[in-house]
Amino acid sequence: MQQQTQYKDQMTHKNQENYQPGPELDDNGQPHPRFHAENNREKSFHDLIGILHGITADQEINGDEVRWLNHWLRHAASNLNRDGDYLDLVDAVEDILCDGLVTQDEKDDLLNMVNDILRYRDRGIANEKQATQRLLGLMNGIAADRRLNTDEVLTLRAWLDTVEGWTDIQSFNTLRQAVKTALSDGEFNPDNPALLNAIRRIVGEDIGHAMQLFDDDQPIAFERRGFCFSGTFNNRTRRQCIELIVARGGVSHKNVTRQTDYLVVGGISSRDWVYSSFGRKLEKALRYRKEHGLLIISQNHWEKHLLR
Repeated sequence: MQQQTQYKDQMTHKNQENYQPGPELDDNGQPHPRFHAENNREKSFHDLIGILHGITADQEINGDEVRWLNHWLRHAASNLNRDGDYLDLVDAVEDILCDGLVTQDEKDDLLNMVNDILRYRDRGIANEKQATQRLLGLMNGIAADRRLNTDEVLTLRAWLDTVEGWTDIQSFNTLRQAVKTALSDGEFNPDNPALLNAIRRIVGEDIGHAMQLFDDDQPIAFERRGFCFSGTFNNRTRRQCIELIVARGGVSHKNVTRQTDYLVVGGISSRDWVYSSFGRKLEKALRYRKEHGLLIISQNHWEKHLLR
């Protein structure tokens, strides 16, 4: 027994001497983006397919939609720059916008290209993540020009029905009710902004960021308050963030619970957090914000209170 213990101690010491930090964490203590590259490509692909379905829901493409698509394509370059159809779209959109004019022929050609991509590349959805990403993309697409029409609303309703079993999230359930209300008279009234506002509250004014997400107008207390951290933080590791709140009498929560008072989102939101902004952690936080008063705050707002 003594010999076994001695051998175990020797091996433990040897392993400690030979231990090298794994490459899976970046300088902020978060998973390195390259380890999520395939996952991020898949998310961006389903986002793109959803966006293209949304933009072409009425089988028309206007100048505002072309300009919005150009913005999104540039944003997604790091994830899709090896995809042939993505590159073709980038070239087509840049050619359309290069002279500052968007002609009807250019819009028709782009519509045909998008329809071809959807015909050959849309292989359906296989799980909850894909369904959520497609739906977020679709909402971005139909709201790209900041106005809705009947065809777009009917397309959104059909998609909500299709993915209902995979998207049982409060935000989407609220959207279903908003769509139902918008079509209560059998026809959509484009002058009523309620549905467009409901969509914007989910997908936000800017890509990947939920509008009205942060409660940065609220004060923060630390003593005996529960904090959960999400995303990647500027100049701090997750451990350093935890040490800061513990030193001020706060409590760290690994996951969002009913006892969590604050969900703090890192200033460099990880790609996974951005592209899955309605994942389970945020869904739970949004529910607890409504039911228990949990606050969702940015790193910048949190750090301002650290200095007080």
